[in-house]
Amino acid sequence: MNVLITGHTSGLGLSLTEKFLSKGYSVYGISRTTNKLLDKTNQLKCDLSNPEGINRASCWVKNLKIDILIHSAGTNKINKIENNELNDYSTALN
Repeated sequence: MNVLITGHTSGLGLSLTEKFLSKGYSVYGISRTTNKLLDKTNQLKCDLSNPEGINRASCWVKNLKIDILIHSAGTNKINKIENNELNDYSTALN
C-alpha cells in the first residue's frame, strides 16, 4: 500500500512515517523540509500554505498511486496565548 503524509518530517507526521515504514508500506511525503527516512524521489519539498506549493504538490501527486492520505502538515508558533494575534490563528487554521 502507498501512503502519502504531509508534514512527514516532524511531529505526528514523522511518527506516522516511521510507523508505516516499519510495517512495510511505501511512504511518500510532502513537507517544507526533507528527511533521511525517505528516498529523494519519495518526497517533495514545498510549502502547502501558499498557492505555488499547492500547485507543485498537485502536479507531483498526479503520477502517484496513493491508497492512504494523511494530512498532517501544519504550523507551530510557540507563544503565550495572550500574546497571540488574530493572524496567528488564521495561519494555523488555514
